[in-house]
Amino acid sequence: MLLSLLLCLPLICSITCQLSCYNCPLQANVFDSLITADTLPTELKDCSLVQEGAECEIQLTWTQSPNQTKIMLLAGGERSVDARRHRLKNTITFTNNGSATQWERSLAYICTTEQCNSLATLKRLLYSLQSADEFRTLANLLQINPQFQGNLCLFFANG
Repeated sequence: MLLSLLLCLPLICSITCQLSCYNCPLQANVFDSLITADTLPTELKDCSLVQEGAECEIQLTWTQSPNQTKIMLLAGGERSVDARRHRLKNTITFTNNGSATQWERSLAYICTTEQCNSLATLKRLLYSLQSADEFRTLANLLQINPQFQGNLCLFFANG
């Protein structure tokens, strides 16, 4: 009896441990401005509530030049070993493509509770998140030098 219970437990858990999460595709939710907690839309386009995953996720990306915000809510994933923890990753990138400098900020939030990737949760995250950067002072350091030949470094290092 105990053996049959132990064999059935993973099956029962896989059926009952499904979370309902919001699922909104990236292409439908691109905005031509930098979204903040105060300017967050009340609804996103093409969103649905699905019950198929073990984790929910919010992905938010801001870019400058041009100003743009991308919001994606995802459902899915496999429950990790440390399943009750919520994970937050905040990334800031500054690049120089030769003609202009550009920064990108991204936020990724993975959670494992019921409907934890809602717009209300995103709004709370945006109110609590503070990012400070000094990229304007770094812009002069990232000037492209046309006389530098980076392929020569590769040639001599592998020669």
